[in-house]
Amino acid sequence: MKTHWMFVGAALLGLAQAPAEDAKREDATPTRLVFRASDGLEMSGLYWAPAARKAPGLLLLHHLGHNAWAWDEFARRLRAEGYAVLAVNLRGHPEAATRKAGGMNWLRFELPDFQGMAKDVDAARACLGAQREVDPTHLGLVGEQFGANLALAGGTAEPFRTAVLLSPALNERGLKGPEALAAFGDRPCLAAASTDDPQGSEVLEALKASAKGRFEMLLLPSDASPRDYGALMLTDPAKKDLGDRIVAFLKETLAPGESRP
Repeated sequence: MKTHWMFVGAALLGLAQAPAEDAKREDATPTRLVFRASDGLEMSGLYWAPAARKAPGLLLLHHLGHNAWAWDEFARRLRAEGYAVLAVNLRGHPEAATRKAGGMNWLRFELPDFQGMAKDVDAARACLGAQREVDPTHLGLVGEQFGANLALAGGTAEPFRTAVLLSPALNERGLKGPEALAAFGDRPCLAAASTDDPQGSEVLEALKASAKGRFEMLLLPSDASPRDYGALMLTDPAKKDLGDRIVAFLKETLAPGESRP
């Protein structure tokens, strides 16, 4: 896995594209990209380049304590379906550390720190949109748990056309799911949770009430395992259809090829 450096300033002026791995590689090995958040912090992510140019892009956001590799299997599937995929390592996590990231640790964050992470979504969006294979006007978000709430809180920029939320919360470190979904406007959203999640049905109903556009909710059966939450649900045999449902939803709301002449 190679690393490419990209620096994204607040104004996004003079943005240099970081070359991606050959998009036609069949092993779908991700490239590590580094970009700069609005406060100057260097952040990183894993990028799966699509096989075709002008592909829609998906930004994947993990839960606290996880990292970009939480999405590896599903990211490869999304890439095979025609998407460019960037899974972000959120600030304060060891995998996100670069030579200028220092010893920042999310366990020591306070509420304003978590709420401020919404700005990192915009920097990641600029990084993804600058890849030469990506259509920057056709982007979507997929988030798990804290990352689901963060996706909505930071996804108000117009290029984001759709969102998928896995195990979202009513209030995750000050990021309120229903309020954020209302701000997401009339763009389509799919939310999934397990019956083992104490907030599962409650948060899905609250999100449905706040939605201004198309909203699909999936309350999935529990098998009382650690894989009843977030991205782990995608690898749970008891929820084997979840990946298919998400891909079908994305194909309807962010279809590969729709922006090409």
